[in-house]
Amino acid sequence: MTVTNKFTIAICTYNQSTMLQQTLNSINKLTPNNQYDIRLVVVDNNSADNTRDVCDEFAQISILPFTYYFEKNQGLSYARNRAINETNNGVIIFTDDDVIVPNDWINNYIEEYSSGDVSSVYGRIIPEWGDNKPAWFHKKLNPSYALLDYGDKRFIANSRYQEFYGANFSCTVSLLKELGSFDTRLGRIGDKLFIGEETEIFLKLLALKKTIIYSPKIFVWHVIREERKNKNFLIKYYRDIAESSVYVSTKNSRRNLFGIPLYRYKEFIPFYVSCLPKYLFYIITNNQQEKFILTLNIIKTNRSLYLYLYNFFVKPKNRL
Repeated sequence: MTVTNKFTIAICTYNQSTMLQQTLNSINKLTPNNQYDIRLVVVDNNSADNTRDVCDEFAQISILPFTYYFEKNQGLSYARNRAINETNNGVIIFTDDDVIVPNDWINNYIEEYSSGDVSSVYGRIIPEWGDNKPAWFHKKLNPSYALLDYGDKRFIANSRYQEFYGANFSCTVSLLKELGSFDTRLGRIGDKLFIGEETEIFLKLLALKKTIIYSPKIFVWHVIREERKNKNFLIKYYRDIAESSVYVSTKNSRRNLFGIPLYRYKEFIPFYVSCLPKYLFYIITNNQQEKFILTLNIIKTNRSLYLYLYNFFVKPKNRL
């Protein structure tokens, strides 16, 4: 049963015109099925570079109907919501401005949505490091680079640990609108590396028992930019995602002590108790990878704790 014959590919971009051009060129090599209505949109989220020029030039050669939108409200969620609002029905497929898609990418999405009553489909995100993969990289850092691979078998997601990432996922437009689209307090905002907007959508889909399909055939290559191949990027990332974590946990929790949701005490206490022994062990064994990952988690946890206490004790006074 074909659910829809309309598919919209949506790319939200911010100051990445060179990478965006590479992504658009790969999309232009797709082999779309002419029986389906497929269009491509780019939402420019206040870019200060030549993104508009890149899109204007691409519009002249695009094999798909192409539309450019400018979204002045800063934030990835604002941009994604703009793409949703500009799409009347069908399926919207989100990808990023720093990926390369294979030729059969869109047809594999169409195949899944033609298989039955499907609400969401997503796939793998494979790193493209070029010639400069950091020696200190560990697979535990995959989420930091939006890398995703749940294996070679297709499955229907039924666990919160099988969530999708923004570079390669899709959903029916009507359902996204029903869910209220993306929370604009989450997702990247300018240079702030916030996260969580996709996770929230994924968890809502799970709660509604919607059919969410992971297909290993649907993959993109995520080009890791040079400026992200250093530890300073990860230190900033872990500091910023602490803010997203605090926001989500306080938004969804009614029971707290000193502004900290009770369930987070069960995370904080074991973490701090085990922290020093682990750190000393990694020093003794000279395990630099695990020591760095632990350091990042210390940064995130300390930042989270600070924000909880600041919001509880200081922020209310600042409002007076």
